[in-house]
Amino acid sequence: MRVLVTGGTGFIGSHIVEKLLDEGHSVVVTKRTNSSLRWIPADKVELIDAPAENLEPLADVLPEIDAVIHVAGITRANSREDFFRVNGDTVRKLLSLCDKHGSRMKRFILISSLSAAGCSRNGAPLCENTAECPYTPYGESKREGELAALEYKNRFTIGILRPPAVYGPRETGIYQYFKMINQGFIPFVGNRERRLSAVYVTDLAKASVMLLSAEFESGSAYFITDGEIHTWEEFAGQISKSLGVRTFRITIPTFFAWPVAAVTEAIAKISGNPSLISFDRIRMFKEEWICETVLLENEIGFKPEYGLERGVEETARWYRDNGWLR
Repeated sequence: MRVLVTGGTGFIGSHIVEKLLDEGHSVVVTKRTNSSLRWIPADKVELIDAPAENLEPLADVLPEIDAVIHVAGITRANSREDFFRVNGDTVRKLLSLCDKHGSRMKRFILISSLSAAGCSRNGAPLCENTAECPYTPYGESKREGELAALEYKNRFTIGILRPPAVYGPRETGIYQYFKMINQGFIPFVGNRERRLSAVYVTDLAKASVMLLSAEFESGSAYFITDGEIHTWEEFAGQISKSLGVRTFRITIPTFFAWPVAAVTEAIAKISGNPSLISFDRIRMFKEEWICETVLLENEIGFKPEYGLERGVEETARWYRDNGWLR
C-alpha cells in the first residue's frame, strides 16, 4: 500500500512512518521547506513540500496514494483562529484534494485527540458513546477537524483515533517534565491525585497502521490508551524511578499559576510565539483527562504492548542515550 503521512517528520508522525516501513508499505511524507529530517529515513520515503498553508503540491502525488494518515496539527497557538485554521480547515482542504485527485485512495485516518471529546464528566472515563464536549479552543479545533473528515465518510473509509497524553522517544513536551524530575524535584499543579490516561507512541503508531486494513464503519472514532488510568503522582513516581533519582515534591495551587499564565501570554503576544503556559492549559490542569479503549480492542483487535512502567523506562533510556538527560 502507498500511504501519505502528513506531519511525518514530527514526533508521532515519524513513529508512524517507521511502523509503515517495517510492514512493507511505500510512504510519502509531507514536510515544510525547513523541516528537520532527523527522525525519518529520508532515503526510504518520498518527501514532498506541502505545509498546511499550501497543500496544492499534493495534487501530483495523490493519484498514486492508497491511504492517508493525517497527523499534522498544532497544540499551541496565539489565537483561536490559528487553532481552527490548522486543525480544522486543513483537514477539509486535504480531503477536498483527496476527493479530486485520489483516484485510487480508499482510506483516510485522522489522528485527533481526547481533547476533541473533552475532559471527564462526573469522574467517569470517556467512551465512544460519550457526547463530545471539547473544553478548550484546541479541543474545539480538533473536533472541527473530525467533523470535516466526517463530511467525506461516504467517499472514503474514515477512521479517527483520539489519543490522550502521548509520550515516548523524540517527544519534547512531556520531556520537560522528565527534565525537571531528573533535576530532583516534581512539580504538581493542583491535586497530585488527579487522574489521566496516556499512551506510548509506539502503540499509537501500531493502532494507526492497523486502521489501514481493519474492517470498521466509516466515520468511527476510537479512544486509545495503555489500558490503565493513572494519577499524576503515579506518573511522576514512575519517571523518578526510571531515572533513578531522589526527588522533592512541590505542589503548586492552581490559583498561583494564573499570574504566570498572564505573563507568558503577554510575552507570547509580543514575540509572536505561542505560550507554553496559557490560561487554557491552566484550565486543563484542573480537570481529569481519562478515557477507555474497549471499542478499539473489540472492533480492531488492538492490544497495547506498553504499560506505564515499560513505556516510561524506554523513554527515559532514550532521553539519556541521546544526550537529552544526563
